[in-house]
Amino acid sequence: TSHGGKFTLCTGRNGESFYSDKKIDFEINAPIIGLTGSQIYDGKTKTVIEQHCMDDNWADLVVEIIENIEYEQTIELVGVNDCYLIKTSDKDECLRMLSKCSQERLYKITGYTDYKGGAPLDPMLEAICLNRYNVTSNGYGTYEITRLGVNKGFSAVRVKELVGAKKLICVGDFIGDISM
Repeated sequence: TSHGGKFTLCTGRNGESFYSDKKIDFEINAPIIGLTGSQIYDGKTKTVIEQHCMDDNWADLVVEIIENIEYEQTIELVGVNDCYLIKTSDKDECLRMLSKCSQERLYKITGYTDYKGGAPLDPMLEAICLNRYNVTSNGYGTYEITRLGVNKGFSAVRVKELVGAKKLICVGDFIGDISM
């Protein structure tokens, strides 16, 4: 940054929280990529620059996950206005909760699971999302679902374009970072 370079973060968390929670002790001089690429947030102006929300049929996807995934999971629906937690152990309560929040515009769906398969992502979950949504993971036992084509790499390129950078260098540590 001392030579004119731009530095930012790309995270599964909300970009705004890095500023409000003061979790950083270094200079970020470019918009933060938050919510697994679904949000680009400018900390200087305290505004969301871009939102890449899921389509309006996201509740159908959640029903399909609940009906087809057998292991225990907590599903977090990360909306523009609010977040909702659904525990899949009670399918009736899941459906009630879905009807309550089905009009929310979602950035992403995060699942916290007790999945014990050999791969970081459950192949059944990948099959459910195939050609409809982007699914990845930022840690074992979790998954993150975003709009098709929206991921950390997509938004890293967008930030590169927004700040007029000539080069883009990304570093990551899990499969959710591969798109970068």
